[in-house]
Amino acid sequence: MKIASRLIIVGLLILGRIAIAVIPYFGHKAIDNHLVWPPVGSMETFAVPMAVILIGVFGVAPELFRTKSRAKIGFVVGLFAAMSSLFFYAYLQRYVIRVDTPYNGTQFRTVGSQRSEECLRKLPGKSDEEILEIAGLTDGDIKRMWTQDSVFETRLELFSAYLIGLASLNFALGAFARAGGQSPSK
Repeated sequence: MKIASRLIIVGLLILGRIAIAVIPYFGHKAIDNHLVWPPVGSMETFAVPMAVILIGVFGVAPELFRTKSRAKIGFVVGLFAAMSSLFFYAYLQRYVIRVDTPYNGTQFRTVGSQRSEECLRKLPGKSDEEILEIAGLTDGDIKRMWTQDSVFETRLELFSAYLIGLASLNFALGAFARAGGQSPSK
């Protein structure tokens, strides 16, 4: 009985690590869910495969721990890094703007942290949502209304927080599995 339950736990941990690793692949296709995949605009082309590979590698990296005690420490560190990154990801959601469109439903766009001179001159006092509705939703429109550097930085921070959060979570699961499914207190 103990062996069967142990196999079930190990199987679930492996499936969990695989599921976390493929979230970016399926998540980037879900346009209306900005929590499953960050709306990073044109960065998406290279970001998706990079995220899948790195998150997967972080899931198997704990197999390199030589002892269970080191794996337990890895679990705690991975969990702390995941929680910290995911809190930062939640904080960055203030730059992710929801726009309802008549033909494509709800869409999310990441804008910059600093508005451009053109935006300040043409659309003073408008909210981010109003600016997107007036200017448009393309990358070019967004980079025209917010400075290009701030758009790039915001998207890079959002993607990095997402990637580090999921990679660390996958690392923590791998370390937990390597520690034999025991929490650090045992």
